[in-house]
Amino acid sequence: MNPETAHMLYGTHFNSGGIVMPAWLVQIALILIVIRSVYMTFTLSQHSKKPWIDLLHYISVAIVAMSFLLH
Repeated sequence: MNPETAHMLYGTHFNSGGIVMPAWLVQIALILIVIRSVYMTFTLSQHSKKPWIDLLHYISVAIVAMSFLLH
């Protein structure tokens, strides 16, 4: 069975080793990544001297995770 068929039938993701990863587990991980990134963005934005590189990093991580989650 090819990975596309398995994903449609079972809601799974294949990695390069052929191990099946449940889609719900990947979605939970992406949700946690988004939550942590938003939290860190909020926390770092409260500093008087803002660490712009770190802020941009957490914002970009949240954007990429959301794009995978909504895909």
